[in-house]
Amino acid sequence: MKNKYQRMNKEQQEKIRAEYKSTSKGQMQIKRLNRLCVTGIVGIVLGIALIIYSLVMHEKFYEFITPVILIIFSIVFIVKSWQLRIEAYNDLALSKKNIKV
Repeated sequence: MKNKYQRMNKEQQEKIRAEYKSTSKGQMQIKRLNRLCVTGIVGIVLGIALIIYSLVMHEKFYEFITPVILIIFSIVFIVKSWQLRIEAYNDLALSKKNIKV
C-alpha cells in the first residue's frame, strides 16, 4: 500500500526530504540510517569474498552457511534502512497539511 510520501510528485518529495534533513532529529537519523546502509554493503562484500574464498579453497558445504547468512542479514539491513527512511518522510508529510498530493 502506498503512503502519502510515495504518492507525491518529485518536487514535493524533495521538499519533504530537505525539510526533514534540516531538523536536528532528521540529521541524526539520516546519519544513523546511512551508517546502517554502509554496514549492509560491507556485509554483502565480505559475504561474497568469503564465498569466493570457500570456492577457491574447495571448502565443505557447511563453510558456505556463514557467508550466506551474512549476506541475508546485510540485505535486511539495507532494506530496513530504506523503509525507515521512507516512514520518517511519510510521518513528516502527514504532519504537513499544506502539501497536497
